[in-house]
Amino acid sequence: MSGRLPSIIFKEHELAAFWNSPLLDSRLKFIIYALAGFTIEEFGKAVTITSIYRKGDASIHGYWRAIDIRSFIYEEEEIISIIKFLNGGIIYGKEPFKTALYHNVGQGPHIHIQVSHNTYTVVQKV
Repeated sequence: MSGRLPSIIFKEHELAAFWNSPLLDSRLKFIIYALAGFTIEEFGKAVTITSIYRKGDASIHGYWRAIDIRSFIYEEEEIISIIKFLNGGIIYGKEPFKTALYHNVGQGPHIHIQVSHNTYTVVQKV
């Protein structure tokens, strides 16, 4: 074992099965892997997935195109950096919506990450 922290953690066991489902939009995996690299490198913190698919849900979670991640482990400035990192490089493709947002829809504040049929990434010159 390398001694490194895991970069992606699942709040509940069933989330790992959802993560491995072929129904999950593959672009979400790409986004989460990129985000996990960013949060480990920048803050030394992993990404904890708290929600993926919600059976019978009319929201984008019901279509395998959204993931929620835990936010209370990050400082306010870190949350702002995460949202800028994601929305700066991944375009949702359907204005005025964004790929990432920090919100509370009744189950506590969290970072919501979503893709549409039109989502694409932007490669930025460094």
